[in-house]
Amino acid sequence: MGVIKGFHVLFANKKDVFTAKEHVAGEVVITLAEPMKVKTVEVTLRGHAKVTKSGNLLKPGEQDKTKLGQAVNEYLNTKLQLTAGSSATLPAGQSRLPFSFLLPEGLPTSFESKHARIRYWLEAVIIRASWFKSKRRTVQGFTVIEHVDVNHPDLLAPVQESREHTIGCLCRKSFQATVTLHRKGFCPGEAFKSTWSSSTAPRSLSSPRRRSSRRSSTGSKVGRTRTPSRSMPWISAWCSERSASSQEITYIQVPSIAPPINSCKIITVGYVLQFTVSTWHQRESDV
Repeated sequence: MGVIKGFHVLFANKKDVFTAKEHVAGEVVITLAEPMKVKTVEVTLRGHAKVTKSGNLLKPGEQDKTKLGQAVNEYLNTKLQLTAGSSATLPAGQSRLPFSFLLPEGLPTSFESKHARIRYWLEAVIIRASWFKSKRRTVQGFTVIEHVDVNHPDLLAPVQESREHTIGCLCRKSFQATVTLHRKGFCPGEAFKSTWSSSTAPRSLSSPRRRSSRRSSTGSKVGRTRTPSRSMPWISAWCSERSASSQEITYIQVPSIAPPINSCKIITVGYVLQFTVSTWHQRESDV
């Protein structure tokens, strides 16, 4: 490794998860075998959203060598010089150079998938005074979580969805399925109440079953290309009564998931609660 024995970025208090208006602070730690003259040591706060057609996302600092398109939306690119003047000499041993950045408002939550990502990182660079081996860099990523107020009036409002289904071949009959949630905003780990009801269902058929899922759908665009949605595992429940009208209340626990993303221009992440109603010898229908 030569003169430079160690070169990395440390976050203050080992904190690497931040929200808007927080300070990203820490130290650039450099360990040298002998004194070294440098032109400057600088650290850059970076952040961007990137979508690709091929699904082969580039690492920070890599150049796009493919002919397939990539859409990029840059959020952060702030540079901070850690050494004073046009040149400095770092002593042998360990040197710690502090830094601090203030995150702006409106940053979307960090996100990683095959075709899209929202990523934030710090890039530290040593620029040596000599002409050969002039640069040495290191990268350290961190996570940003966008604050979502689940007590906002829009998210506290109840939501109800109804759909009429027709069953049977010769003797076609219909019934109406209704799903009600007492509000639309929930936190990970929270158990929320869902009410499922059906009316005018024929007694001669078995009771409909209900399956519910928490599904994240990611829409990302590069030109005219859109990535498919991804579904999370099903949570299943059954209706046990055979009646012309039935109602069931179930509590469903929200899994550990990231907040939805609506502030990014090229990536959207949302969650859908989907109920599937089916009867014996009949294809399933979504509500």
